[in-house]
Amino acid sequence: MVYNIEARYDNEKLNFSKKATAAYTARWHKRCEEIFKWLGKQLG
Repeated sequence: MVYNIEARYDNEKLNFSKKATAAYTARWHKRCEEIFKWLGKQLG
């Protein structure tokens, strides 16, 4: 899997790839969508 992240140390990328399970990714994707919608309401 490819991630659009930049890390100074390879072990940081490895740690993230171990952490980024499907459930972890889905949870953060949903949270980001909620924040995006909230920001849209605040600015709209």
